[in-house]
Amino acid sequence: MFGFNQDYPLLRSIRDSADIIMLQEHWLPPFHLHALDNVNSDFTAFASSAMSQAVKSNILKGRPLVVLPS
Repeated sequence: MFGFNQDYPLLRSIRDSADIIMLQEHWLPPFHLHALDNVNSDFTAFASSAMSQAVKSNILKGRPLVVLPS
């Protein structure tokens, strides 16, 4: 995904024909991960956000630089 809100119509169109949906790069901050539970009541969502540190340290503007631990 290029972003959850941008690609939500695509996600809705495939949800009824899939048993498992795996998303990558949804760009949801930790406090919006619940949106994944609202895609379909028959699905259970397991999610994490790489943006936890970015939203704690500053006002979120655009896509933050995510530095992965080495």
